[in-house]
Amino acid sequence: MLRLTSCVAIFGIFSSVFGPTTGISSTMDSLERPKKCSYERIAKMSGYTCSGMNYNAVPDNLKTGIEVFDLSNNRIRELSRKSFERYTDLKYLYLFENLIMEIENGTFSQLRGLEALDLSHNGLSTIPLELLFMDRLRNLYVAGNKLSRLDADIASLTRPITSPFQILNLADTFISRIPKFGILPDLWQLNVSDNTLSHLTFDQLQGFCGLRSIDFNNSYVPVCECRLIDVKLFERGADVLNLNCVGGFHQPNCAPVFDQNATDTQAALDYVRCLGIRQGREADVESRSRWLYIAASLLGFLIIFIAFLYCLHRKNVEDIKRKTKMISRANSVAQQNDFISPEKLITNEKV
Repeated sequence: MLRLTSCVAIFGIFSSVFGPTTGISSTMDSLERPKKCSYERIAKMSGYTCSGMNYNAVPDNLKTGIEVFDLSNNRIRELSRKSFERYTDLKYLYLFENLIMEIENGTFSQLRGLEALDLSHNGLSTIPLELLFMDRLRNLYVAGNKLSRLDADIASLTRPITSPFQILNLADTFISRIPKFGILPDLWQLNVSDNTLSHLTFDQLQGFCGLRSIDFNNSYVPVCECRLIDVKLFERGADVLNLNCVGGFHQPNCAPVFDQNATDTQAALDYVRCLGIRQGREADVESRSRWLYIAASLLGFLIIFIAFLYCLHRKNVEDIKRKTKMISRANSVAQQNDFISPEKLITNEKV
């Protein structure tokens, strides 16, 4: 009897755990079932936070007109042109920590106002090339993707990159060199951490004349190029972070590397062109500022002149009113004198 009771109890426990409505089954059901995204206002912008909600596709039932969309930590595997066709006003899009391996051409090009995109820690083998030709895309994060095709894809481009990249994160992307991005005059922060940069040269950085910070944390760089990059970027005022070089130019085998880079006219030309673009922009800004100053000065003078004319006009109007009153008063007195009755005149004469 005791043995039968124990069996019943054990069966009850297993039923409660593996039953269709409770236990592990219900727990798995709750994990499979996406939660609702939260609508928020972020820095005067509207957006949705859908992070960690087990979505396997971009939800298509949310409000349009949003500018911020956080879809991180989900299970999205691919993106198509239809993924964001309802959300073309996006400025900040976060897709890190998903399972994205395929992105259809044209997925992001419809997001004309996109300024920042985070595709970190997915399964990408390259960057969607359309991202290189977006007018407002400033920050691009693709860390944690094995970008084995990136170098070849960028080398095959037939036109220069036009996206105004300012921040570019290529950490842990399995690159052995900096891809041929060409001239990126706006780029000021570059992260190439956690890579084996065995084919890195200083020439590959020449087109980044505005670079202010580059992070090499836990990356391997050949010793001669390492020292050259450290010295050259320091001369240009950039912060070289976590670059550990062993040895230096005093080693005999580093002399050819230094001489080759010192006389590479093509790389130097890229740097000069980059500087020319930046200086041209600065000149345009200065010229625009000067014209704005002149226009503001003229406007201020015009306002003062109009105010002066108005005050002068008001003074003239008051003077005219005053003279009109004086003339009216004089006429009134004259009229009173002209109409004195004969009786009053006789009385005055007798007196």
